[in-house]
Amino acid sequence: MRRLLSTVGASVASIGLLGAVNTAAPQQAKPPTVEVEDCQVYPASSPGAGDDCTAHAKQTCAGQVTCELPIDSELGGKRKAGADPNSWLRVRLKYKCGPVERVSGPFDQDDHATLILSCLG
Repeated sequence: MRRLLSTVGASVASIGLLGAVNTAAPQQAKPPTVEVEDCQVYPASSPGAGDDCTAHAKQTCAGQVTCELPIDSELGGKRKAGADPNSWLRVRLKYKCGPVERVSGPFDQDDHATLILSCLG
C-alpha cells in the first residue's frame, strides 16, 4: 500500500509540474507598423487643391510602430502660407495599423509642429 501511495504521489506531482509549464503566459504579438496611405498639404480655402506628401511620409514612418512626422514647410512645401488665415496650409494623413484605418488631421502646417502616428492602441 505504501508503494502504491508513493507512486500515486509521484504521478500527481509530475502532472502538477507539467500543468505549470503549460500555463506559462504566451509571448505577445508585435504591434503592427504605421503604413501611410495618403498625405496631403492643402490650403484651408480649397481642400481639393493640395500637394501630395505621401512619399515623404512613407519614407519617414517606414517600419515604425510609432512615427514622429514634422509637418513643417518641407512637407509638400510648394506653397507658402501668408497672413490671411484662408491661405494657411493644412495637413491630413491617412494611415493603417494592420487592418485598422486611421485619419490624422487636418492640422495647420507649422514649422514647429510634429504629428505622432502610433499603432500602440
